[in-house]
Amino acid sequence: MSGSKYDVAILGSGPGGYVAAIRAAHNGLKTLLVERADIGGVCLNWGCIPSKAMIHAGHLAHVHEQAAEIGISYEAPKVDYPKVYGWQREIVGRLTKGIERLVSGRGADIRMADARLLGGSRVELCDADGKKEVVEAKNVILAGGSRPVEIPGFSYSDERIWDSTRALGAQSPPKAIVIIGGGVIGLELGQVFAGFGSEVTVIEMMDQVLPGMPRDLIQPLTRRLREQGIKVLTKAKALGYEESGDALMMKVEVAGKEETIPCSNILVTVGRRPNSEGLNLEAVGLKADKRGFVPVNERLETGAPGIYAIGDITGGPLLAHRASKMGEVCADVIAGKAAAFDAVAVPSVVYTSPEIAMSGLTEEEAREEGYKVISGKFPFAACGRAMTMQETRGFIKVIADSESQAILGVQAVGANVSELIAEGTLAVEMGAVLHDVAGTVHPHPTLSEALMEAALVALGEAIHILPR
Repeated sequence: MSGSKYDVAILGSGPGGYVAAIRAAHNGLKTLLVERADIGGVCLNWGCIPSKAMIHAGHLAHVHEQAAEIGISYEAPKVDYPKVYGWQREIVGRLTKGIERLVSGRGADIRMADARLLGGSRVELCDADGKKEVVEAKNVILAGGSRPVEIPGFSYSDERIWDSTRALGAQSPPKAIVIIGGGVIGLELGQVFAGFGSEVTVIEMMDQVLPGMPRDLIQPLTRRLREQGIKVLTKAKALGYEESGDALMMKVEVAGKEETIPCSNILVTVGRRPNSEGLNLEAVGLKADKRGFVPVNERLETGAPGIYAIGDITGGPLLAHRASKMGEVCADVIAGKAAAFDAVAVPSVVYTSPEIAMSGLTEEEAREEGYKVISGKFPFAACGRAMTMQETRGFIKVIADSESQAILGVQAVGANVSELIAEGTLAVEMGAVLHDVAGTVHPHPTLSEALMEAALVALGEAIHILPR
């Protein structure tokens, strides 16, 4: 059965897809947004948003401990976890409904269906009832996102083996959980469950959690994990598990020796893989790479005429805000505008306690690219606002080229650095020099002053710390 004709069909409604739909419709293109499961994709439904809601809830469960340190005492809170979960889902519901209104309000159509390419300008849609329809689209944007990797020996067919979606959909916190993978998702969810009283063990194959990140950024987080009672095993390998009554016995190899860890659940967070299967890429002459990603150029073109791709399906970094910006750019390219995805810096954030945020080059990366590097680091322990918030853990660091003083990167660990990194990203993106940041008047007292102070340190003009 043949259906409607569109200027652009977008396959996937995550942060890349729905933004592309809004921008495409705004650009006057007849637009179709296709989603197989949930409007908003993984990010809004089972990722970014619900995880941050649970992180906030876990923090509130322990505010009484911070309050006691400054002389304010009250009873420890009682956690109604089902109610917390309901609140989380309410936020998700409000956001997804809002997205539907935004897309529809711009004049784009939304269809709930599986989609596959048929070649030419044809796309086949198959709804939940198995009803099929073929629509025609002059342009197609692949925005299918990604899903958690499943590893041998830990099949998700066992409901006690969780991926991030199951973890965020749990109606009660696990009694004891072993997390395979000490990356962003594993540590964020590990702290959530520890905050609600779960016994948490993290297993990481590499010699540090958050592999690849600078060690000085990780040290404050590592100390916090110990304070929370989270056990972290590095250079460790998950071997498998056995059942023992109601418990799972997790087998782990650490330093050549096998250990057994009893737990109620196992959470696998070892990475994500693109949702490129089932799209029938061959019909348009495309082939994903060996990892399943679809390569694109700066204009988000795949190489097949009229076929574009954005977000996780194009490869790393797998970040929602990267996908959204790609969605904007792609819709503009299709509309004939002079647009390209050529971001100098894409910030990354770990929403742990303390938070970690990075943008631009690290010191090591800058040296590898041939720069003569200077850097300035300012500790939150010397920041008045951080003291008043009881959040003196961590620092902000600015990395610059010693000759031009151009800012190459900004890194931070501490409270609310997810909010501060945008200024650092702007500095890198616009080609700002150290004096641009150091000479900008920052409000006092704020955490943002720490970035200004770090730039002053790099210039050798430190104000609020003594020079080394």
